[in-house]
Amino acid sequence: MTDTKLSLQHEIHFQGPQSVGDIIGQGFRIFRRNLPVIFRTLLLPTIILSLGRVAVSIGTSHIFKGKTLVPNPAWIAVEGIGIALLVTGVIILYVRQLALVRLFTGVTDDIKEAIAASKKKIWQIVALFLAWMAIMVVTLITWALIAAFLTPMLKTSGSPAILASVGLAISVIGSVLSLIFIGLAGSLAYYGLAVEDLDLGTLISKSFSFALNSLLRTIGFGFLSTLAISILAYPLNLPIFIISIIYFLAAGVASGASETTQLPVWLQVLSAIWETLSQMVLGPICHVAYGLYYLDLKMRQEGSDLLKRMKYLEQNDRREEPPLSNRALI
Repeated sequence: MTDTKLSLQHEIHFQGPQSVGDIIGQGFRIFRRNLPVIFRTLLLPTIILSLGRVAVSIGTSHIFKGKTLVPNPAWIAVEGIGIALLVTGVIILYVRQLALVRLFTGVTDDIKEAIAASKKKIWQIVALFLAWMAIMVVTLITWALIAAFLTPMLKTSGSPAILASVGLAISVIGSVLSLIFIGLAGSLAYYGLAVEDLDLGTLISKSFSFALNSLLRTIGFGFLSTLAISILAYPLNLPIFIISIIYFLAAGVASGASETTQLPVWLQVLSAIWETLSQMVLGPICHVAYGLYYLDLKMRQEGSDLLKRMKYLEQNDRREEPPLSNRALI
């Protein structure tokens, strides 16, 4: 084992249950101290995604240019290549994100081993995404059917209309809360792929159980982690925002001149590349924090269950022990 492996393992190995703030802070510290490893790991998918976004931006801007509305086959091909690059880049990115989570949570101490293990879970990632989408769709349809059933009752008067109004309000609130919960549980399942070798059904069930048993804490973690990333994203995206404002001012849009408000191709390309690079910086912080939070929930809930089980077995052992006077005769 090399010195790098040892330093990584001792520096960032999961250290047990922590507060939500400590977990998010640890995600930032891990990113800061291991930037070279993160950069090397995410460089390839970042380049592929940047090329894909550039191709899609250019293709979309030119596909219908001309006197006719007939799409240009050449630019259709460019956009198709861009979409293919985006799909490829996303797959590689997801695999390497899991590898980083696997590395920084102490499951392994070698990034190459982590990437190899994550590659074996590509189809699980795809299946998890499809399952998550199916659950979201079924949930939305269920709440929509409830709302559709209650809507005609609003035309009545008296108690039915009041009950229908209350029911519709509950359906709206319930749908929002359901989607938030499913999103958080799905995120836990995704990061659980990095730290556990379970079949997909068991992993989804465990993630939903973790999120439900620590619902308020999980919502708080999701809110705080999103807030922290958003605060960091603002200064990162500020330069491209300033460049866009300068362009519009130079074009005369701000003064009310009849100029197009569409961004030029070069600025769209620059924005696409800048956004991809920003995600390369922000993504690992969030992913590692979620991986640590999954382990935190696992430690809290499964560790608690284990302690209860041990206490139960200990009590049963005591009941089965013979009286002291009888033990002396054994």
